[in-house]
Amino acid sequence: MANKALKICIIVCCMCFISIILCNLNFCKLNIDDPRWQWIREKIFFDKSKTIDIAIIGSSYSWCGIKPKLISNELNGLNVYNLGRNWHGRDVDYFIIKHLAENHHIKQILLEFRDEENQNPHQFTKYLIEPDDIVQEMYYIIRSLKYLDILSLSNNFKKNISYIIDCMSNLAIRGFEKLCVRSFQKYFMKNNILNEKQRKLYEKENGYYSHGDHQVQNKKFLKKFANVKVKTISKKKYQESDYIPGTRADFYLKKICNLTQKKKIKLSFVYLPTYKKRVLPSQESFEYYSKLGEVLLPNCNDIFKINYWRDKNHLYKDGSVKFTNELISLLIEGTNNSPHYLSYSTTNEKLYSNKYLN
Repeated sequence: MANKALKICIIVCCMCFISIILCNLNFCKLNIDDPRWQWIREKIFFDKSKTIDIAIIGSSYSWCGIKPKLISNELNGLNVYNLGRNWHGRDVDYFIIKHLAENHHIKQILLEFRDEENQNPHQFTKYLIEPDDIVQEMYYIIRSLKYLDILSLSNNFKKNISYIIDCMSNLAIRGFEKLCVRSFQKYFMKNNILNEKQRKLYEKENGYYSHGDHQVQNKKFLKKFANVKVKTISKKKYQESDYIPGTRADFYLKKICNLTQKKKIKLSFVYLPTYKKRVLPSQESFEYYSKLGEVLLPNCNDIFKINYWRDKNHLYKDGSVKFTNELISLLIEGTNNSPHYLSYSTTNEKLYSNKYLN
């Protein structure tokens, strides 16, 4: 029995070793079975234009809300790409920025931020995380767990351990399956998921969610918000749940900040509002992001018109044009050009310790 257990451990260790080698090869990186991810992967690893002036990183809020071609036209033909994708997650933001910076010269990153952070792993993290990242995340998770969580085997402990096992299992599988001929065939099939029509659609708008302009507005959204009239937008009231330092989001935001500083990339945070909440970030959130990079608050006072939104979270057609033009004015004239900027104080005593930025 002991010999059997030893053999299993040896096999698992060999699989993990092979995975570590193979998962550091480009054909394993960001290889998600989805056309959008295949396009993002192509832009990162196989695009011939090595200099990217502005890369837009974020969730579908950014994907649907910021038009890179419009920015490029207004800023003397700069090379601008929208690499937004489904779902918010600082871990995936980091993975994309990390590989982008390894393969291209990036001048500026426009990184989405909202009125609140997502503290859970992105749905695709277990398929994207790599050996060096998983070691750092394991260290963070173990360090953040309380002794009582470990001793009592709390739900928080079980959830985190389950997540680590899930990531390691997927890491092992990703590497081991590349040894099989069938898996190589599967890999080539994945590359062909992005057909020429889809590729042209993304390339036409430099990654913007252009096919969304042909979709009808959500009927439930129209029914619920048709009579809502918004004249001004106010700051969100700070809640304890909004506290960012020491959280999982903070862990990856620090990694992004350190990476961009090392690569000498300008990091700018762009606030993306939603029709559902119609608020600006809280004073505390503004100060937190200001310590990490430049904060851009496009003028949102005139953006809450029902015809500007596809649903409660995503801008639509003229709405994305309006928002992008407001963003362009800040890129040209500076952050102070935003009417919202004056409502934020930057002279107060610092709310967060500098240790979070080390």
